[in-house]
Parts: sequence; structure tokens; C-alpha cells
Amino acid sequence: MPEKNIEIGDIVELTINDRQLKLQIVNGPGDISQGVISAIAPLGQAILGRKAGDVCSVTVHPPKVLKIEIKKVI
Repeated sequence: MPEKNIEIGDIVELTINDRQLKLQIVNGPGDISQGVISAIAPLGQAILGRKAGDVCSVTVHPPKVLKIEIKKVI
């Protein structure tokens, strides 16, 4: 069975700069401390459409590059 692409509403287990997180992608405001990330935030845009096993990076403010490894899409 092919891996599922990340969509709004999905819960994603990922590693960001060696920190493991479980986040839900939403179509509204996000709060990473509550496990919710907005689809329009830089992190949300970086992972939408990707699959488990993908590795990407995103630059956030202040200028900092986050290395993201997607572990699982729920």
C-alpha cells in the first residue's frame, strides 16, 4: 500500500532538529505547544503533500533552518 500524502487534518509524527513531535495540521491558527500547526505556517507548508520517510528543511524566523524528518502520518 503506498504511503499517504500529508493533508490538512492529518496527525504527523516527525523529528525537527532531533526533537520528536506529534502535530495535527489544521486549516486555521496553530499552536505548536498544543500539538497543532497551521497549514499556512512555514512548517505546515513544508510538510503538506509529503510522506512518511521524507526529509526536508524550512527556514523560520528568526533566520533558523529546521531539518524535518517525517516518521509517520496518522
